[in-house]
Amino acid sequence: MPAPTDPLYPLQWHFPMLGDIETIWADYSGAGVKVGIYDDGIDYLHEDLAVNYDASLHVVNDSNNPVDPFPVGPADGHGTAVAGLIGAAMNGTGSVGVAHGATLTGVNVFNAGVYGFINAVDMNPFMNVMQQGVKFDVINNSWGRTPDYYPYDYEPTLDAIYSDLVATGRGGFGTVIVQSAGNNSIDSNGSVANASRFTATIAATLSGQAAWYSNHGTSILVAAPAAAFTTDRTDDADNLLSLISVPLYSTPSFVDIDDDGDLDVVVGTDPGALHTFINTGTSFVQATGAANPFNGITGLTAPSFVDLDGDGRADLVSGAANGQLRSFRNEGAGVFTALTGADNPFNGVDIGSYSTPSFADIDGDGDMDALLGNQSGGLLTFFNNGSGVFTQAIGGANPFNGLIVEGFSTPAFVDIDLDGDMDAVVGSQNGTLRTYLNNGAGVFTVATGAANPFNGFDVGRFSAPTFADIDDDGDMDAVVGEEFGTLYVLFNDGTGAFTSQSRFGYSDGEYTSRFGGTSASAPVTSGVVALMLEANPDLGWRDVQNILANSATFVGSAYTATVAGANENGVWQSNSAANWNGGGMHIHTNYGYGTVNAYNAVRMAEVWSLFGEAQTSQNEIEASGSAVFNVNATSAIAGGVTRTIDIIENVFIDHVALTLDFTGYIWDLFITLTSPDGTSLVVSDRAGDSSWGVAWPWTFGIDHLRGELSAGTWTLNIIDRNTSRSDFIRDAKLDIYGSSYSPDTVHHITDEFMTMVGFDPARSQIVEADGGRDWLNLAAVTEQIELFLNDTGGSLALGGVAAASLQGAFENAVGGDSNDGIYGNSFANEFHGGRGDDIIVGRDGADRLFGGRGHDVLYGGADDDNLEGGDGNDTLRGGAGDDVIDGGDGNDTAVFTGTANTFVDLRITTEQNTGHGLDRLVGIENILASAGNDHLIGNAANNILNGGSGHDSLSGGEGNDDLHGGTGDDVLEGGTGNDILRGGAGSDTALFTGAVNTVADLRTTAAQDTGHGVDRLFGIENLFSGEGDDWLIGSGAANLLSGGEGNDSLSGLLGDDTLEGGVGDDLMIGGAGTDTALFTGAIDTVVDLRKTGPQNTNHGLDTLRSIENVTSDAGADLLIGNNGANVLNAGAGDDVLRGGRGDDTLIGGLGNDILSGGPGADVFIFDTGLGPANVDVILDFTVLLDRIGLGAAIFDVLPFGGLAATAFASLTAGENATADHRIIYAFDLGDLFYDSDGEGGVAAVKFAQLDAGLALSHTDFFVF
Repeated sequence: MPAPTDPLYPLQWHFPMLGDIETIWADYSGAGVKVGIYDDGIDYLHEDLAVNYDASLHVVNDSNNPVDPFPVGPADGHGTAVAGLIGAAMNGTGSVGVAHGATLTGVNVFNAGVYGFINAVDMNPFMNVMQQGVKFDVINNSWGRTPDYYPYDYEPTLDAIYSDLVATGRGGFGTVIVQSAGNNSIDSNGSVANASRFTATIAATLSGQAAWYSNHGTSILVAAPAAAFTTDRTDDADNLLSLISVPLYSTPSFVDIDDDGDLDVVVGTDPGALHTFINTGTSFVQATGAANPFNGITGLTAPSFVDLDGDGRADLVSGAANGQLRSFRNEGAGVFTALTGADNPFNGVDIGSYSTPSFADIDGDGDMDALLGNQSGGLLTFFNNGSGVFTQAIGGANPFNGLIVEGFSTPAFVDIDLDGDMDAVVGSQNGTLRTYLNNGAGVFTVATGAANPFNGFDVGRFSAPTFADIDDDGDMDAVVGEEFGTLYVLFNDGTGAFTSQSRFGYSDGEYTSRFGGTSASAPVTSGVVALMLEANPDLGWRDVQNILANSATFVGSAYTATVAGANENGVWQSNSAANWNGGGMHIHTNYGYGTVNAYNAVRMAEVWSLFGEAQTSQNEIEASGSAVFNVNATSAIAGGVTRTIDIIENVFIDHVALTLDFTGYIWDLFITLTSPDGTSLVVSDRAGDSSWGVAWPWTFGIDHLRGELSAGTWTLNIIDRNTSRSDFIRDAKLDIYGSSYSPDTVHHITDEFMTMVGFDPARSQIVEADGGRDWLNLAAVTEQIELFLNDTGGSLALGGVAAASLQGAFENAVGGDSNDGIYGNSFANEFHGGRGDDIIVGRDGADRLFGGRGHDVLYGGADDDNLEGGDGNDTLRGGAGDDVIDGGDGNDTAVFTGTANTFVDLRITTEQNTGHGLDRLVGIENILASAGNDHLIGNAANNILNGGSGHDSLSGGEGNDDLHGGTGDDVLEGGTGNDILRGGAGSDTALFTGAVNTVADLRTTAAQDTGHGVDRLFGIENLFSGEGDDWLIGSGAANLLSGGEGNDSLSGLLGDDTLEGGVGDDLMIGGAGTDTALFTGAIDTVVDLRKTGPQNTNHGLDTLRSIENVTSDAGADLLIGNNGANVLNAGAGDDVLRGGRGDDTLIGGLGNDILSGGPGADVFIFDTGLGPANVDVILDFTVLLDRIGLGAAIFDVLPFGGLAATAFASLTAGENATADHRIIYAFDLGDLFYDSDGEGGVAAVKFAQLDAGLALSHTDFFVF
């Protein structure tokens, strides 16, 4: 999908860290998923939230009245920011939420005056509103207590409510609870909510590393970016600068860049680039690329503008991280030229680090002096001698000598007290502003308390002031940069009093870039969960946690690092699962299984239900075991005290709860737990931090053993890191939660597979050794997949590179988004192609093949297969067996190959014998057959029917059909609609049926209105029409035109054509070539080719022109030729044939016919079964001119060609035939006999009557 047009979207840096979320957004937005945000309320009137907000889901109080969650105080912007990260609308305005179509509802639990206040003395209202969370699909808790291991009374009750929510929410699938890990930079396990198996506890990352403040530990499921840009409480005023944001440490300065008379803003950043924003009068628009005059200049952090050369234009002097100053001459028209060497008046000046210049006439001599801040917090003065030469004032000569702020001093000048001289305002690391008033003589005195107009103003950290008339009222307003790259505005009322806008939330305006913490990482995750639940509403709450874990990706330090990276508390390791990327799952105390990946998570969610029933509270199982310590850990040896716990039950692990019963100081203990498979986890490592003594059990949550099995010996080791105080351990218990063991293994493969193989080459062998029906889940793979299975293993290639060998029997697989190839074995496979144009082959076995999205090719192979194409234009081939072939959406083709005759009727959606099995076709638009004489019938859709080789019959039916006859003599009937009929090789027939006036012209391949639709005819030789008054026109080929009933006009044109008018008054014009008029049916046909006008043929008043031949059917026919060389073929019946002049061929056919050749060399044909009912009379046989043709199929003892002399006998009365005689002429009577065996036992059969006394010889006969 196109990128969102919301203006803050490019600044929402967390999105690229979530994988290819724009691809996910093409299908999902979180629509229909209800997210409850328990926080300090939501500004539900916000322009980016209102469209997704559902007030009908507000919780109610004890009186059943809805509780309004609108924020109470101005500072209550936390929940609004959280809501925006989850579900800000994609509407071209402001920011975008991860699930921008999800339903949002707020629950205010942080205002004392609101029902449900979390810190109330009476906790019942809070527990009540938490219980009402059952109405939500997802609950986001961007809050929690400090994990100090104190057993607060409310926590067991809250955990019990969470247990109910996951058991009963979403109709039993469970409400998903997303919990912030907290921002204390300690182990998250010290909070019951964080350690609970019912919550998905989320840590935070910044710039791909662990956030310095984020809690960590074995209870962390995954990490997510601490997103900053989101919705904020709507302010009363409109600050045009509120949407300006740069990466970090904004240091603004104003200058007219584009010479249009208004002030533009240039903002420095710590990365060392200057960002230019052009003032349009109604907004500030960032100038990028070549439009930014400082594009490509690096190292500049603090811009200031002053006329160095007296040309009336403001030149640039910028500080830098290295403490030096760089100068640029303003050439006009927005062009700045660097001044180097002696041309730079500050060449060689180095004041330490992070120089920040500002300019004013400090000494009152009429020129602009320089005041420089730096990292140490000092202020250095450089006086201008009037010629652009600046000299540092040392000691007492510096009016700011000894005036030190808290570091990173950033000065600016403005006439605060309106006395005509320039006072100094200085920002610092602590985020406040100090004012130094000028007495007019260059002496500056700090203004404190109320005398400082900025007293009490605090931007957080690293304040960087500058001044400009923002509101065009003639006085100078303050614009202040800060650590996170945004700008604050304080308006001057004209008397030197500065007032901030009426701010609500975090920043001026309706959006902020100052949000963060695990408060931000949780809603990012909740948004991903909403996308997952839209993709698959049938996920159990345990499924959601497992998907988040399996789909998470690397972040932070390298996997192979042996030393913790920045802000980390451990290194990456793999647990001992065997089904993730060829081995165990990567885990880290700071990141859990890694950072949330929306693409991976949603793709896995789509297919997760294939792998088994939803994992909910109802089917969760537990295994437990315990160990007795009764030892003072303080007195234990250096290696600590170790106990083992044996677990008999085999649970496929989701979560492990370790409960330790002790008296002492929990933060003294270094606790490790080792699973039966050998994964060793540090459960607690506070290294002797101070804490209060406790005397109660504490339960640690361990989420990092997913995919392992519980049965076996667990090892628990505890070391006391503080031997100065007593820590007595009584016992420990393990409660292991998860699913029943099953040999049906799901192997999850992601794009990290090759990376993991690089770390551990053994992962390149994916082993399946425990039987069952197993899955290869490649749904999250973006590269092209080539999977080949055989009965003992197989191979896997990713992106065209060999990735893994498979060992063992694998049955099922799910593909990804690319154009994948999946090939099965002899087992009953189930394959899902996913997206992309996939090739899926089941081979032997009763397979289930699903194409998914894309234009897929599915081939079932042997046995009874089930093929479903899904979306896209798919090609499905069932193969042998009784198959179900379901095309799904799109324009789909069923393929039938081999030599069998295929019979398919797409109108039938139940079983039909296709010649390849008892197949069921659903959602199929097209058929492709192969060898064989096929019979294919379409339906009301636009069908493509392809007969392939063989003599095929294709009928399109309704719709705009495309019929391909292929090789062979085919019959194509388009039916209604605008059809294309392609005859291909062979003598092919277009069939038009029904009481429609058909008009068809074989001379053109262009579209023509045939009366049945606007059709196109290619490679068609013959036309058959129905009951209408038809007009059929041939081409240059030998055409057969059959009009059927109705008064038809048939025109053969070129070629040797056959014209059948049928019943009705027809006009038959043969045209050039030797053409035949055909009359069929049991009708006494009467045709006289000498007539060119209408004649009663007994089929109608027909007109025959340019017709040379006549063929009739059953009936007592009278066929008369003309002066041409006619072929008269009467068929069955006692017929009369008169050739007339010309060399005619007369074929009496069955029956006792009378044949008269007339003048000319005529041929009389005998090729039908002999007998007394089939004796023809030849009235005018002329020896040596006429000839008699004998069909070899009837006269079967005679060889082809001329009749041998010995085979013929002309006998008079009393003469006997010899054994060689086969054709015998009775000279006296004129009878003509066929004797198949000479003097044998079979009597001669009379087949013709000629005149007696003819001088017949063998030369008057031929065999054909």
